[in-house]
Amino acid sequence: MVYRLCVLTLSAITLIACQGTEKSRPVPRTPFPESRADNFNLGGLVWISKFEKTAEFPGYQGIYLSKDGRLLLINFPDAIGDRWEIQGNLLSLSFLQGAPELLNTPLTHRLRIVVEIVEDGLPKHIRLIPEHGGDTMGASLIRGTAEVDLVENYWLLKKLIGTEKISRPSDAEIHMILLPGENGLGILGYGGVNRFRGDVEFGDELFKVGSLKTGTLMNNPYLDFENRYVSGLAKVNRYVQVDFNLFLYSDTTPVVAFRARMFN
Repeated sequence: MVYRLCVLTLSAITLIACQGTEKSRPVPRTPFPESRADNFNLGGLVWISKFEKTAEFPGYQGIYLSKDGRLLLINFPDAIGDRWEIQGNLLSLSFLQGAPELLNTPLTHRLRIVVEIVEDGLPKHIRLIPEHGGDTMGASLIRGTAEVDLVENYWLLKKLIGTEKISRPSDAEIHMILLPGENGLGILGYGGVNRFRGDVEFGDELFKVGSLKTGTLMNNPYLDFENRYVSGLAKVNRYVQVDFNLFLYSDTTPVVAFRARMFN
């Protein structure tokens, strides 16, 4: 009996010693998927995710990499973009406010660009994967395109930053229309109380509203909202257009967003 106990004890000690000296095996990492193109110049293109719906307008999130290196965010309520830079196949994003994520992918990390689909010589479908992301699938994005002309369409107000707690008329179509005129592009609009008009300086990525003239001033409980709307338009200088939606910014800070109303 004593002999059997000694044998069992020695066996247990030997097993523990072997386990202690055994080297830990490295965890295999999923290799990065191969890119279908070497063109990683994404400047001037807007990238949106339609694979995860959001409650906030427009129902998706996205990023716009402007040609001058500015980063404009679409539907990130707690973040403001700053700059972007591409080195090789790595994308770096910086922010003035917040640390946003897209499809559970932190955008504050350097992101490896994987081009999955190419159309007309430009990336159409890309995936952004954290440089040291391990097994993460990253964020899948598609290139956004404008589906309607900016000029001579009826743009219905969908979102005005900073007015969430201010009463707005629920039965009024607050809008703007851009029309060509003798002196360039003009803007006509309705703020819920009064109509307004003015001029717009419009160009590549540029959208700058001049002095706006309001019609007959009326006292109305929604006048505060209208004033915020008109003053917001006066601050914008950049725009991003995606499908039927229009987003206006002051530098990289989102200000106001519209959706084109199509008439039969």
